[in-house]
Amino acid sequence: VNPINTTVSPPVKPRNLTVTNDGTNLLSLRWDSSYGATEYSVFRSPTNNLAGAEQVGTNVATSRATDTLSINDHSTYYYWVRAYKPNAIVGSEAEGPVSITLNATLRTPRFYRVQELSGKKIRLEWETYLEMNGTRANDSWEIWRKEDGASEFTKVYEGMSNTTSKWTDTLPKAKTRYYYKMRAYKTIRGERLYSDFSNETSAKS
Repeated sequence: VNPINTTVSPPVKPRNLTVTNDGTNLLSLRWDSSYGATEYSVFRSPTNNLAGAEQVGTNVATSRATDTLSINDHSTYYYWVRAYKPNAIVGSEAEGPVSITLNATLRTPRFYRVQELSGKKIRLEWETYLEMNGTRANDSWEIWRKEDGASEFTKVYEGMSNTTSKWTDTLPKAKTRYYYKMRAYKTIRGERLYSDFSNETSAKS
């Protein structure tokens, strides 16, 4: 009598792995589920080398996962995913690699209030964004200004603030309209990384 073969073949590998980042320190991973799979494992490596990759997600029951990394890292990471099913000796072939570079862009700030004050002053306020841990994602700013009729903007403020998102400009002329735009920046490994410029806003002194 031939013995019963109890070997269970591994599931087919997952397909279409994607890794996205919305500007916070949380990465979202998604893939097409593998037929018969009951769980998945996610692997991450700073190099394109699955053999040396760290397993960052285990017993994942759905076809999506998250991974948290420092937004200041500014590094490239590679991801893979494997499928598993009950009684299979090994997992599926790995899907990947899919790479992502963190902090490739900064979120663009947006002016939401401009207030004309006495004494040739204008107060500007803008929206900021938070990291997943509650700290501000963009903590350094440049504000640019031009006078009505001028062709180019001039930088009038540059600084870092973790506690405020407003600034008051003391203007050279009264009864004159001024236009503003701004951008966020971070300095990472000696290199300054900029967001896109914000929407423009204006007010009259």
